[in-house]
Amino acid sequence: MAKINLSAMSDRIVLCGLNARYMHTSLALRDLAAMVRLHWPEEPEPELVLREWTINDQELMILSRLYRERAAVYAFSCYVWNWNLVRLISRSLKKVCPDAWIIWGGPEMSGDTAEIMRAEPEVDLIISGEGEPAFLHTLQVLYKTRQPRPASLDEHLADIANLTWRDRSGSVRINPAGPLLAGDGWPFPYTDGDLAAHKEQILYYEAARGCPFHCSYCLSALDKTVRCRPLPLVFAELKRFLAADVRQVKFVDRTFNCQKERALAIWRFLTDQWQAGPFRTNFHFEIAGDLLDDEAVAVLAVAPPGLFQLEIGVQTIQPAVLQAINRSCRLDILQRRIAAVRRPGNIHIHLDLIAGLPGERFDEFGRSFDWVYRLNPHTLQLGFLKILPGAPMQETARERHFLWQEEPPYEILQSDGLDYGELMTLKQIEQVLDLYDNSGQFSRSVTWLAGRWPRPFLFYQKMAAWFDQAGCLDRALGYGERAQLLWTFGCAETPELRNDSWLAGAWLDLLRIDYVAGGQKDRPAWLHFWEDDPDPAARERFVTIKQAYLQRRSDKRRIRIDRLSFNWLHYNKTGELKPGNWVVIEDLSGYHPVLADAWPDPG
Repeated sequence: MAKINLSAMSDRIVLCGLNARYMHTSLALRDLAAMVRLHWPEEPEPELVLREWTINDQELMILSRLYRERAAVYAFSCYVWNWNLVRLISRSLKKVCPDAWIIWGGPEMSGDTAEIMRAEPEVDLIISGEGEPAFLHTLQVLYKTRQPRPASLDEHLADIANLTWRDRSGSVRINPAGPLLAGDGWPFPYTDGDLAAHKEQILYYEAARGCPFHCSYCLSALDKTVRCRPLPLVFAELKRFLAADVRQVKFVDRTFNCQKERALAIWRFLTDQWQAGPFRTNFHFEIAGDLLDDEAVAVLAVAPPGLFQLEIGVQTIQPAVLQAINRSCRLDILQRRIAAVRRPGNIHIHLDLIAGLPGERFDEFGRSFDWVYRLNPHTLQLGFLKILPGAPMQETARERHFLWQEEPPYEILQSDGLDYGELMTLKQIEQVLDLYDNSGQFSRSVTWLAGRWPRPFLFYQKMAAWFDQAGCLDRALGYGERAQLLWTFGCAETPELRNDSWLAGAWLDLLRIDYVAGGQKDRPAWLHFWEDDPDPAARERFVTIKQAYLQRRSDKRRIRIDRLSFNWLHYNKTGELKPGNWVVIEDLSGYHPVLADAWPDPG
């Protein structure tokens, strides 16, 4: 270990977060800061500074900001998405601030920490597992020995659980793991100022730690002891979020509803709070769908729209694959419960699939895709297996001769069921799925089009190949271009549209509705807006109906109307395009337009 002169440094400790996006915030660093503030034993306590950037920010810019802090300690929380950047910054930071301590922690430190320290000499200390007690005790030791490394420092560091460090001889030492915190052992991570400053971003919250399940691809399989925060404390902390008017709170509990009564109590509490006085805060939960029962479905059904969103990991529907990853799921129950929760339309549902799981071949994955797609989630996330250091999946991957990236994000390049070419096809399917289905911007038109194909997976496979051949997957696509590409693809590759001119026109009407509902203000000629009809009689009828609607609804000043060739009310009930002659009124008074009304054409 380098000779570190603590006496020449400030009392400042910088907690550095490198988030995936600006909308995200670092819960781990706030947990560490809250623990230090709550339990620092004596005055004066060190100055804690939290600095956050994103992985898209420039390395040298971040380095310069950290250098200006002149801190005694720089602590980084390391994740699969940021570790490469953390390593680059830490290497340079040690060169320009050689007397500072650099500490790493986080999920990336779940593997062989001794090997990490040998490979990264700029890192002075690594904290594994639950970090709050170890971080607090480490700072106490460092601040008690504020002089060039004393002989007693090794003795003090050896007493800190979960710590990996170098002794005076340069040997790497790994201390034993310490006891886990109880449910009330970690403090609420946010100050009032923090809540106010980050109210428009995503704020993360832990009502429980640990996971009762043992999915082999997940690092949570290493923490099998579930510790739940006392409900009165949870309710008080949730009220703080509501009082601060934050936009979204994401529960990071690994399986939120593993204890049914506890989950129901929190859902009921938040629903009651909304009924006592509506608020905008949305709460996101990761749940096991097959653990829902009739009572849970009933509780969720009465929640106000927008209050809850549920993320459910399906991952695969192949029983042998589920067994290979140590995951249990009662698929028949899961299917019924998701359909029941989806039916009222008040809750956003996010379903996950993982490509590349042991034993799952290309067509089998396609069947899993079809099964999940037909549940009609608002978001279908197509993810790819990562062989995370320290996760049980590492052993399975080696036994089955998987290929994967040696550096983050550790994504597979080949499984025992999928070769690299098949994985790249699935990557392209993921792209078009995100562009059209998951974006929510073409929900009507793309869902109807996919329904013309024998299977949803075959539709997206064909669409991905078509877009790839057209060179559209290697660049960003604007909204208008995406709409026109969807129209071109649909007409070229869907026999029904090629052979039925009325059906093609009706689907164009549906695509036009999506275009307007997506917030677009322009009127491309190829979409054939009624307002731009070259026939003078048609334009005159348009003006007549618009004036009639404005007289009827004098409170509306920003509207768009359009004539459809299909029966709008029948479509809303069945999803089918049936001949009709209807006028749709678009209300543009809000940030996003909504479909406000439908009239029979009086002409």
